[in-house]
Amino acid sequence: MTAYAKTRQTQLSELKGIKNGLLEPKTPEKMADFNHKLEKLLEITTNSQKELATFQQEVTERLTRMEGEMHNFKKDLSHIKKIEDSLHQIVEDLKGKEIRITEVEDAVENLREHNLRQDDVLAVLEYTLKEKMLRVRGVPELDREVTLSRIMPLLQEVWGLTREEILKEVDQIYRVNTRSSRNKSQPRDIVFSCVRRDLREELLRANSKKNYQLDGNKIIIMKELPVSIQQRQKDYRRMTSFLMDEKIKYRWIIPEGLSFLWKGKRTNITTVPQAQEFLTKTVSPPLLKTNSENRFSKVLEVCSDPKDKRMDDQDAAISQIG
Repeated sequence: MTAYAKTRQTQLSELKGIKNGLLEPKTPEKMADFNHKLEKLLEITTNSQKELATFQQEVTERLTRMEGEMHNFKKDLSHIKKIEDSLHQIVEDLKGKEIRITEVEDAVENLREHNLRQDDVLAVLEYTLKEKMLRVRGVPELDREVTLSRIMPLLQEVWGLTREEILKEVDQIYRVNTRSSRNKSQPRDIVFSCVRRDLREELLRANSKKNYQLDGNKIIIMKELPVSIQQRQKDYRRMTSFLMDEKIKYRWIIPEGLSFLWKGKRTNITTVPQAQEFLTKTVSPPLLKTNSENRFSKVLEVCSDPKDKRMDDQDAAISQIG
């Protein structure tokens, strides 16, 4: 019960008492009491009017505050609605961005595939331009040497031609710097172009059958390959190491890959992941146990190692044959 309610209850009780007094017979003794009660009644009425006015003012103020709060609440609801609309628009924009990102990713993937195809085309073109060229490694260098004269005995032995005929069959002969020659202080390689392709193949076949020497030094004859193809072939070093250990002949696929017979079936490996899968799954444990544990650990390494820049003479020679 509020204070105002209690006050009203008290006033009503007093009024009831006054009413009862008014109904009683009027005597001189009671007239004074009557006047007193009448004054009391007027006082209560006046106070009631004041309290009622105060109560009405309080109610009015509360209603005003409530109206203000309702107005603010409506404004908040309007603001929340705007936020919801903004969030909805953001979600729609994000969906559009996701679609756009997917389209861009597809375009980038198509561009990457196109670039890879272009790289393959350029690698094949370079290979075609160098298909009549050979590289000879291990020929000692002399001061003021005539490069062709350094390999003339070798060419005469293999081709069976005279000096004058060889001069007509050889073109663009020069020495080139290599990493091994710089790091190991070895003679620079000799690169030359054969006019006829059959003479080039004859040199390669002879080199595969016999180890030639010049001035007491072992020499190696290799195909001249574009740098791009050499880099790709390095990625298959673990695969070629395994095939050589198993004495399995293979040939390179241009621009990338290996072809060999495995269990009587022609097998083509054209990507590094395929080589990894072959080494991991196809090679049986009994076959691997026939070789050293050291070789087994190397076989199961990742085929492609961009940090591995080494290429010894034996790997270089075998990588160029066939």
